[in-house]
Amino acid sequence: MSEYYQIKGYIRHNRNTYTREAITEELLKRGYSQSDIDDAWKSLLEEEHILENASKESVTESGKFWWAFAAYFFILPVIIGILARIVREKSYYIMSNNSFNVFLIGGVITILSGIILSLIFWDSDKPLSRGVFYGCLFTTVTPVISLGVIIGICSAG
Repeated sequence: MSEYYQIKGYIRHNRNTYTREAITEELLKRGYSQSDIDDAWKSLLEEEHILENASKESVTESGKFWWAFAAYFFILPVIIGILARIVREKSYYIMSNNSFNVFLIGGVITILSGIILSLIFWDSDKPLSRGVFYGCLFTTVTPVISLGVIIGICSAG
């Protein structure tokens, strides 16, 4: 196992100077086996991949997360409610149900846009994508849970 760590150390030390082929060739000349060299390279690449994908700061410590969350959890439902109220006032004399349609369509568009935006930015901008995703999730789940509690209380009484 000592050879394995020697190989990894040699690769780390010379990686920025020489190509992979040159390093492998030199290690083969020194008597190391091809399988040990390949294992060391694979291990180093996996370690680098893990380090690159590890977030340097917590997602919730970022301002982007909280702005995106607030936009989807607080601001967009209010905007949809205001639009539904305006449409209701305008169509009061027509006796139609346009305000519910606006509310329903606005809610569906908000949920779909939240899912699509979070998928688009999932790998490139973690705080933004997670904020949009959780804001969208809580905007959807919170009213459903509230309605479930209210319906349960009403049917129990």
